[in-house]
Amino acid sequence: MAPKKKPAFTAKTTELTFKNNRKSNASEGTILRKLNSVESIRLGKQSDAYNRTIVKEAPVPVLVVECMHEDWITANTIYCLKRDKQWDIHLVSFNNAKSCFRYLPHLKSYRQFPEENGYEQFLYFLKNVVTETKAQVLVPTNTASCRFVIKYKEELQQFIRLMPVPNQDAYQIAGDKGLLADFMFQHHIPGPLTISDLTDNLEHKLDKFPFPVLLKPKTGSGGKGVAANEPPITLFNDKESLLACVHQHQIADRYVVQSFVEGYEIDCNALYKEGRQVAFCIQKALIKADNYAPSFGLEFIHSAEAIALVDALLSKLKWNGVAHIDLIYDTNRNELQILEINPRFWQTMVGSMMGANINFPSLACSVALDRPLAGVESKIGKYIPIVPYLKYRWKAIKSEKIQFMYKEIDIHNFFAMLPAKIVRSYRSLLLKWFRIGRTEIREKDIMFWCVYLLSDQSYCEW
Repeated sequence: MAPKKKPAFTAKTTELTFKNNRKSNASEGTILRKLNSVESIRLGKQSDAYNRTIVKEAPVPVLVVECMHEDWITANTIYCLKRDKQWDIHLVSFNNAKSCFRYLPHLKSYRQFPEENGYEQFLYFLKNVVTETKAQVLVPTNTASCRFVIKYKEELQQFIRLMPVPNQDAYQIAGDKGLLADFMFQHHIPGPLTISDLTDNLEHKLDKFPFPVLLKPKTGSGGKGVAANEPPITLFNDKESLLACVHQHQIADRYVVQSFVEGYEIDCNALYKEGRQVAFCIQKALIKADNYAPSFGLEFIHSAEAIALVDALLSKLKWNGVAHIDLIYDTNRNELQILEINPRFWQTMVGSMMGANINFPSLACSVALDRPLAGVESKIGKYIPIVPYLKYRWKAIKSEKIQFMYKEIDIHNFFAMLPAKIVRSYRSLLLKWFRIGRTEIREKDIMFWCVYLLSDQSYCEW
């Protein structure tokens, strides 16, 4: 009996099955290759993440210290440090009142120590704070905190690294216009003619002194005197009115007389380590401020002459730390002269960070940690905060305007400082409310505090 023939569709099915098996084997190989590639990508990403974790270290805790009173330099220092994103910022205020800067969004913690307890107890308090926060660098901001760190430098270095600060003698010379003028005269560094001692026969010294002259406080900043009742920097055209002012206010031991120099001013911001230059930038005012106050419309430039002159002075002082140097170009003598030094952080250092790409507080912390700094160079640019920019645009509607690009107008800083501005404004209003009585508060007083929130007077110390 002949065998039965298999149906044709069976053979076709077998053939299809064989083909499907080949496709299945091919797809399995493809899938395996894809899985291997996916696994390698996943492992590669894990490796990259691990490498990035190794390279990118955790933020370093730093301790910002403010003494005796609130100063917007402290707020600007905190702002600059946080913009670098490699620091965790802890604020300590040595003050009887709590600082309004505790509401800044950049802080990890805030602590307050009453100044009535004295510096010795404050040292012990700082040591405990360092233990709690594991802070590695201490950053003084205002004048009082710099003096505290310089005085107790050895005690502080036993439990924390310090941002570079000058020695006592250099700081005293830099912070006193009379001592600085004498120092520059001894080392043949150009500066305006100065009478540093007004207590010894001032009338006779003025007989041969060229007028007009400027009467300046030996210390202080922003063109103001140290005390509220002392005159700010004032221009005098004759000897009689100058002598009358000195005798009326009894300020002969706290002021100097300098010749008025015709020209334009530029400023140099610098960071030094043991007499060696680490970073610098040169700025000039684009918008003139009133009463010798700092301008917030800035242009950052290059000037080899200014850098050389500043380096000649700071290297002779064996400077260590930050400094803001005021210079003026004398158009009559065609030479650059040094006017004064601010031996601490300055009001416009946010402009240095945004306009010149030099973050001085962050660099100072890196120097304290002995980190290598390479390629620290300032760039050319402009900077202006948003509120001064709006004011300038409003006032200069009919005049020629200086053009600012969008990236040169700082909006972020205004909103970052807004919580502290609100607290400080309403606190001042409440103090006035309870001191003079509720019925004596006028509507224009309330309007003034509201307008302050949109003002650029953040550099004033109230």
